[in-house]
Amino acid sequence: MKHAQNIQQYIRYFVDDASTQLMPYIAQGKLNNEFIRGKQHRRINPRNLNIEDKLVDPNIYTEKKTFNRLLPIYLTRYGILTQNMPIPGIKPQTNTSKAVFDSEQTNKFINNFMLDCDFKQIYKRSVKHSDIYGIVWFKTGIDWTEGEEICTVDSTVGETKGTIHIKEGRPFVSMVPIQEIFVDSVYIESMEDVNELVHRRVFPVDYIRKRWGIEAEKESINETKLQTYPRYSNFGISNAGDLEYAYVYEYYKKPDAIYPDGRYVITCNDKVLYDGKLPYKNAINGTRVIPFDFYTMQSIPNYLIGVTVYSQLIPIQETYNSIKNRYLEYVN
Repeated sequence: MKHAQNIQQYIRYFVDDASTQLMPYIAQGKLNNEFIRGKQHRRINPRNLNIEDKLVDPNIYTEKKTFNRLLPIYLTRYGILTQNMPIPGIKPQTNTSKAVFDSEQTNKFINNFMLDCDFKQIYKRSVKHSDIYGIVWFKTGIDWTEGEEICTVDSTVGETKGTIHIKEGRPFVSMVPIQEIFVDSVYIESMEDVNELVHRRVFPVDYIRKRWGIEAEKESINETKLQTYPRYSNFGISNAGDLEYAYVYEYYKKPDAIYPDGRYVITCNDKVLYDGKLPYKNAINGTRVIPFDFYTMQSIPNYLIGVTVYSQLIPIQETYNSIKNRYLEYVN
């Protein structure tokens, strides 16, 4: 990686290097998606890893029709996997009334939390992404814009006066696609092996100004779904093309000798919005860890991203299309 003069530049270089490692996996996931949808005359360009139509040579036989057998496989897998959602909970370790009462209260909290965050939909989305791309990420934390209001505080920024509404916060679990997460290595098997992680998200520049107080410059956004984020702002829902967007980078560093509580940095347009320790005491004995985890359908040793069924089935699907097209032409 290039030598960086500051943390903003370091995060940019880090994302650039991690993107190079992730591009082949993202390209394979896109190709899986195309084949499932029936667009089976597509391929991965080995030079730039873009998905494009196969080149047609008039001197070589070309299949005219596709006979999509991947779609029923996908629908079957999705139906089975989403109907077998795990149900988290705890059991009392002893038969004492206190242990039983504590477990009941804990399970009640877990059930209410799953209803509040609509965990069933999160699980269904995670199954889809993991099955096609080989991995899906989960981000956990506390949303301080939710919950009951505790108090209000008068604030003054320059000549502008306002009121800050302090809320108790609500825990959350959100699913994050492979395109938004960048780690220091893809040759690992667990979060314990991750030393650095960057979560790159896209926000409207108006939202960035209201939340962090900076005038962000519009950026060219690629490979990301443009959202209006109505949950966090008063913009309402509008067309993505009506808004200007910029990247916001969240950098997480695992605790070490230099940063015993880890490091958490937020940047946008090479401006530091926040620089401090990891946000939560979310591990045993009150220690801080990177608030992410990942899930793979089929893990393999020493690899972060799992193998997908569809990457193994695509050559079989192409052979099936080729043989059946020739057979039908011969019969007709």
